[in-house]
Amino acid sequence: MGYPKEVIDAAQNELTERQQKAQEKYEQNLMLIRIKEPEIYELEQQVRNTFFKLSLQILGKGGNPQEALRQIEQENRRSQELERRFLKEKGYGEDFLTVHYFCPLCKDTGAVEGKNCKCYTDLLKKYAAKQLNSLLSIKLHSFDELKTDIYPDSVKTKMGNNFLYLKNYAENFSCETTQSMLLIGGTGTGKTLVSSCIAKTLTEHGYVVAFMSAFEMFKRLENENFGRADTDTLATISSCDLLIIDDLGAEFKTNFTEAALYNILNQRINNEKPLLISTNLSIGEIKKMYNERIFSRILGCFTPVKFEGRDIRIDMKMKGSNANI
Repeated sequence: MGYPKEVIDAAQNELTERQQKAQEKYEQNLMLIRIKEPEIYELEQQVRNTFFKLSLQILGKGGNPQEALRQIEQENRRSQELERRFLKEKGYGEDFLTVHYFCPLCKDTGAVEGKNCKCYTDLLKKYAAKQLNSLLSIKLHSFDELKTDIYPDSVKTKMGNNFLYLKNYAENFSCETTQSMLLIGGTGTGKTLVSSCIAKTLTEHGYVVAFMSAFEMFKRLENENFGRADTDTLATISSCDLLIIDDLGAEFKTNFTEAALYNILNQRINNEKPLLISTNLSIGEIKKMYNERIFSRILGCFTPVKFEGRDIRIDMKMKGSNANI
């Protein structure tokens, strides 16, 4: 899976920032201990210098490297245990002089035993989605902005229940267990607005979301497939925690777009990665527009949510509102 240089640079810069913050916090704590608790500071210096001191002492005399390592480890262990006990007694906490890396596994280097650490791949996913989403015109909104009073009285209760259901979906999202969703309804009934609320909630919770219109997604995939662009949209929409495809059915349908849609659906469903699709098409129209394999996956693997009412964009424009629905 390839990522643009800008994405790799952004991920590596964040790793560097994490390392620097962890080290700066350690140095601040060490300075405090140096001033207030000199005996603990001496122990910390002893821990730092043990390796070099014993290495010179043992190996300089032609000693056994394995024996040197064993003694170094024993000496360090004793010093660290004593240091932790003193820190706890003084009320600082046993780990006050520990460097607290964001990722203890790789110590914020991004690599473990020569392989990319999960924290690094997560950063690549995050910045790839951020780069992709920054090029789109869809603005993110909050669930607090959703109002049922813009809907006709006949559907206010129904739409209010939809909002609560989808807010709960976003707030309790899990990459492993969350179901894929299909938002169905006529033009201007609020599907894109609610999708943007879900995207914003998940992003604030640390999830990686790729939010694209079907038209834009297929255009990018086609350009990349035929060498007209050097980006890798497929990598992002394959790896993100939630893929949101807005306005499915508005794209120009070709053999390529149909094959691409099937592959995306199939890959994410098989990998148990959820999708959210909004469409103006009815279930019957989806069946007519797409082949049986696509229809089967949408019908069998998505939970439908029906948006009702007339085009509230027109109603709101008449009332002087420019809200993005």
